[in-house]
Amino acid sequence: MKRKGLTIRGKILLGFILEVFIFAVYGVYGIVTVQNSATKIGEWNRVIDPSLDAIKDLKLLVVNSQRLTFSFIYSPPQAPTLEDDKQALQNLHEQEYPSLKERITTLTGFWKDSSQVEQMEEAFQKIEVLIADQKVALSTFRTVDDRNDFLKISNMNQLVEDKLLPATSLILNDLDRIEQAKKQEKDVYHDDVVDSFQNLKLQTILLVLFITFTGLVLAWLVTNDIVLPIEKINTVIARLSRGELPEENEIDTIRNRNDEVGEIARSVYGLVSGLRSVAAFAESIGRKEYNVPFKPLSENDVLGNALINMRDNLVKMTALETRQNWANRGLAEFSRILRESSDDVERMADVVISELVTYLKANQGGFFIVREDEEGEQEPYLELVACYAWDKKRFLEKKIYKGEGLTGQVWQEGEMLYLENVPDDYVMITSGLGKANPNSILIVPLKAADVVYGVIELASFDRFEDYQREFVEKVAESIAATLAMLKNNEKTQRLLEESKMLAERMAAQEEQTRQYIEEMQATQEELAQRQLLAESKELVIYSNAVVLHVNKRFQITQSNNLASQVLYYTPEELKKMTLSELFASEAKYEEMRMQLSRGQSWRGIVTIRTKSGDELWVKILAGTIQNGESTEYMLVLDDINEVRMLHVN
Repeated sequence: MKRKGLTIRGKILLGFILEVFIFAVYGVYGIVTVQNSATKIGEWNRVIDPSLDAIKDLKLLVVNSQRLTFSFIYSPPQAPTLEDDKQALQNLHEQEYPSLKERITTLTGFWKDSSQVEQMEEAFQKIEVLIADQKVALSTFRTVDDRNDFLKISNMNQLVEDKLLPATSLILNDLDRIEQAKKQEKDVYHDDVVDSFQNLKLQTILLVLFITFTGLVLAWLVTNDIVLPIEKINTVIARLSRGELPEENEIDTIRNRNDEVGEIARSVYGLVSGLRSVAAFAESIGRKEYNVPFKPLSENDVLGNALINMRDNLVKMTALETRQNWANRGLAEFSRILRESSDDVERMADVVISELVTYLKANQGGFFIVREDEEGEQEPYLELVACYAWDKKRFLEKKIYKGEGLTGQVWQEGEMLYLENVPDDYVMITSGLGKANPNSILIVPLKAADVVYGVIELASFDRFEDYQREFVEKVAESIAATLAMLKNNEKTQRLLEESKMLAERMAAQEEQTRQYIEEMQATQEELAQRQLLAESKELVIYSNAVVLHVNKRFQITQSNNLASQVLYYTPEELKKMTLSELFASEAKYEEMRMQLSRGQSWRGIVTIRTKSGDELWVKILAGTIQNGESTEYMLVLDDINEVRMLHVN
């Protein structure tokens, strides 16, 4: 008699086929879910986060342009940072903004929301209008006279109030809206990923429920001798149906059997183990706990390997964010240190090197500064001004010349040097750190505007990571800028002192000349006095002053060689001229002429015209001299253009 319908073997086989199909569907669903999540995370990394960073950079650029524009407009003409602010603003217009615009434009090509793209294009148009107005400000105040022109000042104030301030505020508000929209888009992506994993978890539970149902059906179809083992398996599956994950040892005795029931038990055991590890791993990812160990069921475990790949990508993102935060905190801290200790180079070097060694968890550090002889008689050298080693300060006297050892080579080439696996005796020969024998050395030049102001040398028993080296380079740029500022301040102070000394020297020269003239007037009747007069005249003529002799009609009768050099007239041309032809101010000339005509001496500061048409500022001391029976006037002219320019600066 033939059996009708499906046999138990057939039903069981059909059930397993159905289970395999469900597993396949579940696997495909899991793969699609994980792949979609990975795609969203990738777009997050490639588009959203870079877009947020670029928008922040653009906001900072707008704020910096406003700050530099206001600094340029409202700074006094003698402000030392005026030209630097102008150059920085021009560099922002011509280089930084085009580069940032190109970067954002590239990113907007991947934006899905066309309204955001339009908003960004409108923001670019507003920024370019703002830049045009800022360029108007730059072109308006070209000279010192422009800054003293009331009309231009009034127009500039109106430009600031009517255009620059409102435009900047409007641009920042637009960028804030775009940035907020991107942040919301980022949050939506994050929620989608979390929901995907929640759905994956739900599908896992549904799969467990299906397996429970299949097990119950198969239990009724098998013979009584396998009912009890199936009931035990059913108990495990029932717990799974309630969302529980039973212990694997509950079916140890059944899964050791060498029959179909044992195979079922072993399958359930593997399912429980796999679901337990997958559920636990998925939950740990949802909690951002990425260090939880997880082993795929096999090399071909698509779901497990996909979860691991996703976990690794999230770990990389977290590590990158942690490093960026670490670098940003460090840069902010060292900027604060440089601001607070910029008045004392050695104190600044001491604080910077100690904090840098501690922040990098290194072992040793040295801070070298370039020392130069103002007269250029001695060769420049690096001087160790601060040293930090083994968490204890040590002050060492050390000089290193350009090209000498590793430190001198970095100074000469102006490029960072990084070494690993340093031999025991190598550091003492080629570096400036002393007797320590580290495993890695990092030497960074303190360079600003292609000028090296010093060198920082660090050593550690651990290697310096790439992000740490980049951080040290950025800190070195800030330190170099501070040193350059201090050096410029010292140079300005030195020029002021030289100006003061030059003024004192010219005052002494003026007093000496006055004494010469008084002596000549006091000794004009005696022969010995006439001899003294001749010697005094000769001394004056061959001194550093321009000397002119004029008659009572104020026609030039005699001049020294320096007069021809300064005024560009030959002695013959000067003898054909009257004194009034040299004076730029007729009032000054009349004042001097009246004083001398009354027999009195005269002194004053005037401008005179040279043959080339230039005007020179000179200090004149004039008096009457007796040359035999005739009376002449002698004028001593001191060129004070250099002193005047120093005072103006």
